[in-house]
Amino acid sequence: MDVAHPVLLKASQIVGLTKPGVSLLEYMLGEEKSFLWLVRPDGITPFELPRRKEIELLVLSVRRLLTEPSASQAVSAAELSKATDLLSNMLLGPVASRIGNDRLIVCLDGGINYLTFEALPDLAVGSGRTRRPPIGVTHAIVRVQSASVLSMMMEKPSQPVGRIPVMILADPVFESNDPRIRNVSGLSGPSDNHNSFGRLPQSSLEASDVARLFPAGSTRTAIGFDASRATLLGETASSAQILHIATHAVVNEVRPDWSGIALSSLTPAGRRRAGFVTLREVAGMNVRADLVVLSACSTAIG
Repeated sequence: MDVAHPVLLKASQIVGLTKPGVSLLEYMLGEEKSFLWLVRPDGITPFELPRRKEIELLVLSVRRLLTEPSASQAVSAAELSKATDLLSNMLLGPVASRIGNDRLIVCLDGGINYLTFEALPDLAVGSGRTRRPPIGVTHAIVRVQSASVLSMMMEKPSQPVGRIPVMILADPVFESNDPRIRNVSGLSGPSDNHNSFGRLPQSSLEASDVARLFPAGSTRTAIGFDASRATLLGETASSAQILHIATHAVVNEVRPDWSGIALSSLTPAGRRRAGFVTLREVAGMNVRADLVVLSACSTAIG
C-alpha cells in the first residue's frame, strides 16, 4: 500500500467502494466553480457548487464564530446558527434528499478541511424554524483523503500475529534549557530548523493515562529523548496495533509536503539531532496499525 503514489481509479472502481447504506461525498474546490460528487452503488452524480473563495470565506466565518464568541452569547449563537445553516445548504443542500440515513464517507478539499464538518446541520431533519441536529449525530461519518486512499485502506492485507498492541510517543525534548538534558554547555550539532517548540509536559501524563487503559506489559512508551525520529520510523512503531503520538506538528498550507511531526531534536548529552518527520516520510511509512492517534491542539477546527 503506497499512499505517497496512489493509483488513479476508474469511475466503476470508485462506485465499487460503496454499498447499500453507504454514500461517498467528494468535494473539489475551484477558482471559478467547485464540485461535489455523490457516489452510491447505482452510480456517480455530480453537482456544481460556488467557487472556492465563496465557500472558504464562509468556513472562516464559522470558525471565527466558534473560536471568538461575541460578548453577547445570544447574538453569537444566532449568528453561528445562521452561518452554519448557510454553509450546510451550500455543501450538503444538493444531496440532502438523496443520502437518507446512509453512512457517509467524506473527502474534503481546501479550506473545508478546517471545518468541523460533522457539526453542519442536517437539512433533511426538521425545518428552518427549529434547530436541526448536526449531521454527525444523524449519520455515521468517516473522513478519508481521497477515493484512492480509501481503496488502498480497504485492500489492506491481514496483519501478522505477535505485533505490539500499543506504542506511545510523547513529551519530546526540544529546548536547550530542558532539565532532562545533562550537558547544556555542550549543546551542538546540526539543526533541522524546527527547534522552536516548547515542552509538552502534560503529554507524559496523557501517555500514562492511555497506557493504563490496556493490560500490563502490552504497551511500549517512548517518552522524552526516546520520542524521536528513529523511534517513529522504526519497525516497533510501524508494527504496533495502536500508535499514539502526542507532540507538536506543523501544517504548511502553501507547501503541504513541508508539513510534519516534531519529535525530540536533542540527545541526553545536549547534542542537536534531526527531530522533524516530514509528511513525505510519514506517507512512506509502512504503518500496519489498526488505529493511529495524532494527539494535538486546535484539532476541533476540522
